[in-house]
Amino acid sequence: MRWRVVCASCAALLVVATWTGCIGPPRRPSGPKPQPDDVKRLENQLAEVSTSVEDLLRRLEELDTRTRALGDELARARRHAPLAPLELQTPTAPPDLPPADKPMSEFQVVEVSLGMLTGSANWDGQPGDDGVMVYLYPLDGSGDIVKRAGDFTFELFDLARRNDHLVATWHVAAAEAADLWLNFPGCYRFKLAWPGPVPSSSELMLKATVLTLPGEEFIATKRLRVHPADEELTTE
Repeated sequence: MRWRVVCASCAALLVVATWTGCIGPPRRPSGPKPQPDDVKRLENQLAEVSTSVEDLLRRLEELDTRTRALGDELARARRHAPLAPLELQTPTAPPDLPPADKPMSEFQVVEVSLGMLTGSANWDGQPGDDGVMVYLYPLDGSGDIVKRAGDFTFELFDLARRNDHLVATWHVAAAEAADLWLNFPGCYRFKLAWPGPVPSSSELMLKATVLTLPGEEFIATKRLRVHPADEELTTE
């Protein structure tokens, strides 16, 4: 309503100023006096201006009403659903994780391997080998080295014998083997001395059995050559 009064007043002032000569080029003092037709025409123009102002004010009021209605609707939506913007995001399901008491499958040991340096060795500087040096690698499915605790059993066989092929046996418990892990190259190293006389046969078979703490068993074998006392010395 205040806009309507202001606009109407402005329109009236515009017509009066035009009539009196305040707006536009100055009127000649000696000009003719306004005629009745001119007065009528100006009144009609004033009426048209007033009508236009009324129409403009009505449109402004309608716009204000719609704006207030939209504001009220938005406020109600925010009150009833304060977390609505978050619902537009599609939640991603968490990845499936293995149970806490089981190792990740990609890091599980699937086999053990005896390294190329595994063999009979001499470490006292005297003629003849003193035992077997074993380098054992636990491997996962990708062939990568995995450190895994377990009990280790090593058996040495002489396949040339007709019977009683077993020559020597060693057992290393998990607690003892923990101190035998080498960070580089990443393997267990076992120094196994002969439990008795040096084997008479130069060709022997080594069998390594690993029993991991979860109870999985892995076996690896390798042929060894034993150097008697009359051959060239080899060192570890």
